[in-house]
Amino acid sequence: MDSFSYSEKRRSGNQADAPERSRNRAQCEVVSILYGENAFVYDGVAVEEPENLPSSIGSNYEWASRDVSRFPSIFDSRAVLLNWANDNCILRNLSYGSCVKLVACGENERVFYGKENSKDDFFYVYSYLFYDMYLRFPLNVFQMDVLKTLNVAPTQLHPNSWGYIQAFAVMCQALALNPTVALFLYFFRTRPIEKRGWVSLITEPGDPILDLYAQSFRGFKTQFFRVSITESGRSFFFNEDSSSKFPLYWTQNPRKLTSWPKEDMTDIELEALSVIAALPRPFSSRKIINCLEHDDMNSRVLAVMGKKASLDWFAAAHAKKNKGGSSILTTVKNPIHVDDERPPPERPLSRKQKIITGGDSKASDKNKGGTSALRTIKNPIHDDDESPPSPERPLSRKRKAVTGGDPKASDKGKSIGGVVDPHADRDIPNGMWDAAFNLGHKIEFNFDLAEQKVMEKTSEQNMADYCLEFACRAAAAAWNLAYASNRGNLVTELERLKTEHAKCEQQRKESEKMIVKGREITENLQKASVEMKKVNERLVADLEFSRKENEQLKKSLTILTAEREALRQTITENQELQDEMTDAIILEHTRGFKKALRQVSFILNVCTEGVNFDIRKDVYQGEWVPIDVIPAGSFPDDEPAGTPTEAMATEEATRIETPEGNSGVPAVEDAPVLDLV
Repeated sequence: MDSFSYSEKRRSGNQADAPERSRNRAQCEVVSILYGENAFVYDGVAVEEPENLPSSIGSNYEWASRDVSRFPSIFDSRAVLLNWANDNCILRNLSYGSCVKLVACGENERVFYGKENSKDDFFYVYSYLFYDMYLRFPLNVFQMDVLKTLNVAPTQLHPNSWGYIQAFAVMCQALALNPTVALFLYFFRTRPIEKRGWVSLITEPGDPILDLYAQSFRGFKTQFFRVSITESGRSFFFNEDSSSKFPLYWTQNPRKLTSWPKEDMTDIELEALSVIAALPRPFSSRKIINCLEHDDMNSRVLAVMGKKASLDWFAAAHAKKNKGGSSILTTVKNPIHVDDERPPPERPLSRKQKIITGGDSKASDKNKGGTSALRTIKNPIHDDDESPPSPERPLSRKRKAVTGGDPKASDKGKSIGGVVDPHADRDIPNGMWDAAFNLGHKIEFNFDLAEQKVMEKTSEQNMADYCLEFACRAAAAAWNLAYASNRGNLVTELERLKTEHAKCEQQRKESEKMIVKGREITENLQKASVEMKKVNERLVADLEFSRKENEQLKKSLTILTAEREALRQTITENQELQDEMTDAIILEHTRGFKKALRQVSFILNVCTEGVNFDIRKDVYQGEWVPIDVIPAGSFPDDEPAGTPTEAMATEEATRIETPEGNSGVPAVEDAPVLDLV
């Protein structure tokens, strides 16, 4: 059940779980802790892919412990984080779904990294907080105040320390106390290490109030992810001046505390401290936190705490009178003011009319100042070190005058002797076995004169004998009624059937939920099947089209390959023919040139090997010049000068005509020289 304290209702107007209705700071403070069925709200939160971080970011966090930096997150993709989020409860209710979103972590991301280049504010959390500690978003005021006071981020606090915080808050909620940082840190101290790692809360040696949640908390170091704060959820995590309500990122200077001094506590906190200090401790953090699974969380927590002592430890907490001011227990509805409604004074009794009895000494006590503490029980037990026992009240044998009262109130059982009972609407959670169920001081006998004389004449010894006898008879009758009669068996059977009926009803509700969930899964599977069928048909059509296109491409490739081979063969043949023709042309040209030289030498009887005879020159415009300087096209009947064929022929002729060893210079002989000019 979601139980709000009185202070939260006063601030939020019973609308603390409706963030969409208002955004003022008063309505954005959560005080209570969810339990029972209301603590299990699934889905409703968005999940996103990790952001890209620069690879050199780790060099900025050399102050962090190496043990922390060794562990990347297992939630490295949206799929992994979404799969986990679907199986866990994260929000207080679905209306908070727009306040936060979950973001996966990158491979190089570590839990102590800051905001860096992220556009949204965020903080890291470990996944164990949700399924082990029953933490829900948004965080309540007490949790954020502890983080702010210790100057640590949520993941900077060790899991066992979170167990202390959650168990203390649950314990205070069951006791109708308002948990504060001063109360909590009175029982704990911190000692941060020099190399910044996880910060642990240490209990006071020799007198711890809570045991460790787990002696060895394993497997949590890699199970972290981002919680990104959206614009609509900033009022739950930031103050009006835009400062965060607790450190979002790891700090380099966690606060070192020994113990919160009593001098810094308020009167209300001191009164609550006296209540908590009277408890028989230590308590199991795990057992107290596990009570959040059940709708009757308060009674289960009290049962866990009550097992530490045989007596009702509530008695010592409320035995001390309130000396003034408002009580720490004013968080309950309708606090009782004893001074406002006092019973009418009794008439003075004579000495003979009084006997010493072991009646309720608390019933006639007056509260001397201010508001009374919460009256959880009727007969508180006084500790010897706090206050002496109250004097026994003499019991009058005279009939008291009965004053008229409201008949309607009397019919409802809310008036005694015409005086309205201020405790008529109080809760008695444990039934007849509850310490608040006390009837001794409420019994009255309206004796007539004869009956009164009989009572006055009866000695105390006879009264004791009568009490013993009738008590034994009543016990025998009760035993026979409970165990020896059929009615007792029927009552036992009825209780058993009621228990079985309650179990069956619970199973029926769970079955209905499973049926609804199964229907949703079936519908989703049907939709997914239709989509998969459509996708499969599209893939088959695409595959057939691709197969046909592939066949066509194969045919085209075969044709092109054949054409390529034919072209390659043609090119090879043409190249061979060209080579043969080139050699033949050069040879024919060379032979013709040699033939012309021999004819000139024979006909004109001149020497063709003289100094002035050079086959690399020609007559152009009346001058003897090299062939390569004659412009192309100067001789229309011949090939253009400088063509590769002419150059090759000239070079070949020179090579043939030039004797070996003359370096291309014609030999000088006494032969006649032909003047071609």
